[in-house]
Amino acid sequence: MEGKYAQRILLVLLDGGEQKKTTLMRNVSKSSSMQVRMDVLEESGLISVRSDNFDHNTKWVGLTDKGRKVAILLKQVSDIMQE
Repeated sequence: MEGKYAQRILLVLLDGGEQKKTTLMRNVSKSSSMQVRMDVLEESGLISVRSDNFDHNTKWVGLTDKGRKVAILLKQVSDIMQE
């Protein structure tokens, strides 16, 4: 997972659950590289992106099972580092 935002995206989704893509991007960073990181995470099978049932312009982003496992491990490492 390269890029400084990839880990943050996973941890935000772990803590907050599925989020609107615009909300997630606002919570993590307004950097133009965010979309690239999200694409890499999706291609890696760590996050899923789906269209809203009522508004197809709205996208929802959530962790896959694999992404949840990785995010939990990242959180554990972060907790150990802060001890």
